[in-house]
Amino acid sequence: MNYYEHHLGDYLRDTAHLSMLEDGAYRRLLDAYYIRESALPTELRDVFRLVRAQTKQDREAVETVLREFFEATPEGWKHSRCEREVARFQDKQRKAKASAEARWSQRQPHTEGNADAYANASPDAMRTHSEGNAPRASAPTRAPARPQTPVTRHQPSSKAAGSGRGSRLPPDWDPGDSGLAFAAQQGLTNGRAQAELAKFRDYWTAKSGADATKADWQATWRNWVRKAVEHSATERGSAQSADIFAGAR
Repeated sequence: MNYYEHHLGDYLRDTAHLSMLEDGAYRRLLDAYYIRESALPTELRDVFRLVRAQTKQDREAVETVLREFFEATPEGWKHSRCEREVARFQDKQRKAKASAEARWSQRQPHTEGNADAYANASPDAMRTHSEGNAPRASAPTRAPARPQTPVTRHQPSSKAAGSGRGSRLPPDWDPGDSGLAFAAQQGLTNGRAQAELAKFRDYWTAKSGADATKADWQATWRNWVRKAVEHSATERGSAQSADIFAGAR
């Protein structure tokens, strides 16, 4: 899921007693739940990693919210409202798929009966009105038409037809499982991919001007990940050089 309804009145009523840190932990837990479309992991350490709870205070806030708003089950930490929203979303997806398949089946030109009849037809019956056997109708004699200059002002140029239109980054944009897997393959593990995703969203949401629109946000994310990995490698190299220099002195 990349979208879910957030009712401000209901949320504020139920969370007014939370601290700012606990409120942030709750929102991250909800986002993770809807992205996964399933219960949160059973083990607390896996939940901490999922929502990037790195400090002791972060983990305490996450655990407090889990025990108050979620239920520990053999399948993981479940949230009743999230379960209803996920079930409703998945039901819509199933209905949309069934509707699309029904429309597709209605567009097929050959049913089973027509296919058999077509296969058993004689060669003469299968001949269509080609140039050789189509009846020729006599047409009245007309004066030759004057040559006309083709109108091209309404035809788009090849440059305009091939150009793609960019768009700004949606506030709830997510790279999906494939995008996060790519980040992990590049070396962004132990919560670093989620941290970079937060930076990515903040940067492109605050960006203005023509450069703030992109035609392919997945490609932009992959480039961001590569640069983050290169930057980390450069920082590690600089740190090692500094240690070697300090030891030489």
